[in-house]
Amino acid sequence: LLATACKDGSLDPSATDGTQDPTQDPTQDPRDPADPGDPNCVEKIGLNKMSANSEVIIGDNTWASTSSITDAMIKANAQATVYVKMNGSRCTGFLVNNDMIMTNNHCIGSPSEAQGVIVRFDWVSSSGSYKQYTCDEFVMTNYSLDFTLVKCKNSPGKNHPKVVLADFAGRTGDQIYLTHQNCDYRNGAYCLPTQKISTGVLLGSNSTQIKHDADTLGGSSGSPIFDKGSHKVVGIHNAGLNHGPNNGGTNYGIPMYRIVDHLKSAYPHVNITSSSSRSPAYDVCD
Repeated sequence: LLATACKDGSLDPSATDGTQDPTQDPTQDPRDPADPGDPNCVEKIGLNKMSANSEVIIGDNTWASTSSITDAMIKANAQATVYVKMNGSRCTGFLVNNDMIMTNNHCIGSPSEAQGVIVRFDWVSSSGSYKQYTCDEFVMTNYSLDFTLVKCKNSPGKNHPKVVLADFAGRTGDQIYLTHQNCDYRNGAYCLPTQKISTGVLLGSNSTQIKHDADTLGGSSGSPIFDKGSHKVVGIHNAGLNHGPNNGGTNYGIPMYRIVDHLKSAYPHVNITSSSSRSPAYDVCD
């Protein structure tokens, strides 16, 4: 049985939340990974809005501060990831258009739960600055797909990058990375949930669930799971099952293509950038 991912680490301890050079590995992008690609797409997803971060690494986990990122697209995706503060709890979320944040339904499941919600961008260091927005307008939610959209005041997407949602299924063995707001509260109960990057692979995938091994803890719920090859959000992290100490176990998410299909069908007025191509996100904004 799956353990439901906690909204905060103090809860259920079992929850953790063109032409190819023939000599080139076909799974690797042959260009400079910092190449921003098509300038029209760059502007659309906000890759031109990146800012610098300061260094911090917390705990003995394998996750690292997003300040260690050098790849331009990964850094942009990290800067689209936000700390979500609800009344009495916290989660992670990510910017999908100029004014909407996606997170889990089990984080914000109703208009009343959206009251008082704030998000923080670029909260990377415990001593560093961040940009804060009020995101308390409930847009929609879906319990079975475990996602929610809330609308923010002052259009943060005008100043911060937005993600590209993958309209394709992840494949077992695909390399992934996950950006989230957390800290190792097991070793420091009052630590601050600054921004982290965890890497891993997809362990399995079907139409309702993906499994992955990127490190998370409660509070990482709602974080974007990026396909490393395309830098597109292939899933939303929502749960984990603890198999032992040191956050051992399996982590889970909802396939993003299912969410994209639902939004296109039931909420066509919601503006999202999605792509069915596995080309790098900055090349394809279809």
